Amino acid sequence: MENTGRTAEARSASPAPDEGAWRRRLAALLLGAFFFLSLLEFPAYVASTELDPSWAQALGHLYKTRAQAGIDYIFTFGPLGTFTTSAYDTDLFWQKFAWEIALKAMLAALLVRTILSLRSRAEQIGAALLCCAAPLYVEAIYLFGMYAVLRDVVLDAKLPAWSIVWRCAFVALLSCTKFNLMLYALAGGAAVVGALLLEKNFRSVALLVESVVLAFCVIWAASGQSLANIPEYFRTSLELSSGYTEAMSIWPSRFGRRMQIVLAALIIVSLAASHLISLWGAADRKRQLGAATLTLLAAFMLWKHGFVRQDNHEARFFSFMLVAPFLCWSGETTNVRTRRIRAALAFTPALMAFIGFLPMDFTPLKDPSYVLTRLSGLRQNLGMLLKPYALRESLEKQRSVLLEKNALPNVKAYVGSASIDSLSDFQGVLLLNGFNWTPRPVMQSHATVRPSLLDANAAYFRGPRAPEFLLLHLRAIDERFVATEDGAVLLEILTRYRPHMIEGDYLLLQRQKSATPPVPKLLAEKELRLGEPFNMTSYAGKIVFARVDAGYSAYGKLFQFLFRAPEMWLEVSGATTSRSWRVVPAMLSSGFLLQPALENHSFLLPVYQHDHSNDLKSITLRGRPNWQRHFNSSVRVRLFEIPREAIVTIENPDLLNYRH
Repeated sequence: MENTGRTAEARSASPAPDEGAWRRRLAALLLGAFFFLSLLEFPAYVASTELDPSWAQALGHLYKTRAQAGIDYIFTFGPLGTFTTSAYDTDLFWQKFAWEIALKAMLAALLVRTILSLRSRAEQIGAALLCCAAPLYVEAIYLFGMYAVLRDVVLDAKLPAWSIVWRCAFVALLSCTKFNLMLYALAGGAAVVGALLLEKNFRSVALLVESVVLAFCVIWAASGQSLANIPEYFRTSLELSSGYTEAMSIWPSRFGRRMQIVLAALIIVSLAASHLISLWGAADRKRQLGAATLTLLAAFMLWKHGFVRQDNHEARFFSFMLVAPFLCWSGETTNVRTRRIRAALAFTPALMAFIGFLPMDFTPLKDPSYVLTRLSGLRQNLGMLLKPYALRESLEKQRSVLLEKNALPNVKAYVGSASIDSLSDFQGVLLLNGFNWTPRPVMQSHATVRPSLLDANAAYFRGPRAPEFLLLHLRAIDERFVATEDGAVLLEILTRYRPHMIEGDYLLLQRQKSATPPVPKLLAEKELRLGEPFNMTSYAGKIVFARVDAGYSAYGKLFQFLFRAPEMWLEVSGATTSRSWRVVPAMLSSGFLLQPALENHSFLLPVYQHDHSNDLKSITLRGRPNWQRHFNSSVRVRLFEIPREAIVTIENPDLLNYRH
């Protein structure tokens, strides 16, 4: 009888089943499904002539051929970078399909967990609505996923060993996709290790470091890469990334785009304030400091990524900041006032991030039928998820159509299986036509943003691995002077490759068995002020190669480190060409063909023909108006004459009278 009474008492004291639990689970499942379908980026295009699709398509080719990152190619994507793009490759379709399902499911789960970590139902609903309404960009969510798992490691002292191991594997996997994620993994990992060392938690530090290093090495090797190449990949990628701010800056003119910068700055200040308040009186202050470092590192990285090149790149910043503020707080609190402060410090930057999307070009938030647009996108992703064979068939049809449109039968018949490269950035055409593409180290000319990268490409064309053929279609981005992109390579082409034929918009050149290395003759050397013209009339009839040492002051370098670089322009005046081009100071020092002034490959043919109808009268280098403080006060200009006998002659009479 006594036992029966105790049992009844225990039953009455046990908590009643939570009847709303199944509703919360269903809501979480539906929210996760929405994020999952929103984040899916199945193969969507086949590259042809476009710049970005071309490098994306090229990454798949490099992965399949086991080209060595940092050795065979220099780019800011690692060996698994192809899986983060939407380029279609027949051989990689199912690998890409599996990648999308696995990675996006994990990222969707992290987003849902972030929202459910909020302390009240109202906060959860508000955060869910913000995240569902905004067009989250996957590239930023990759970084968010890495940030979230590293934050768990630094803040959760009770995290079991197996949980640390899988998080380290996840970080290592993403580090093999893109260099900026590797850089964040290193910097963020150092912040985590530092926090754990301050607590003298040496066991967790050892487990963390060993797990990340081992996982990275296994994934790197499984991707067909040599472990010995890791330092060179890091060095060359860092070199390329270091020139990004100077080379890729875009300054918006519209008020809305300028307001995005203000919003972004306020968001970063708000996040810093959130972490400062969370540090105040925290029992785990060292771990909180590590978490704050993780947040601010990610914020600065995305600030640079989003606002150096402000042509919708800012969407990456705002996507991350729509979610990250909700992770800036941890721990329970019963104090109503504290909870309200926390909510305000989380929702204020998140709401500003949502507003930041509005001025963007082509953003769905400017679509009057935005809801229908989002639902249509979800329906399309669901259809591709359920019918992958139909997706693959449609992409094969797209490839057939593009091949017919961009076919080069004459070039293909002449080149056959010989090695070939393209100048400047249309690798998609080569891959589409099935050429034996053998890329130079920096495969797209616009990315030769440092003297060392320009020199590496030039050395490649002087060496034994140089391709037998080159397909030229010279074009530049951002109104740049085309001769400065791979400028040193153009000199090698003039002395080593003979124009053979033109098909469509492309000029085919063939490498000559013997070449006469040019011995440039110094014509002039002069110090100029920005804006001071340089008279070129004395050099009429000469092929002029220029080296220009122009750059930024100490103040300008600090400014571009924290934000972005102001533009520099080269004004040229000639008989047939008078215009201004944007130039990148770091790309001028390795040298470029100044006279005749090039605009496309048809302007290159007169150089072979010794035609000087496009000689220049003067050149002037100018900085962004009213930004003189950012630039060096003087510019050093050196002009060299390239001997006529060093230039290959044209033998095909059909090319002599060609004009594009």
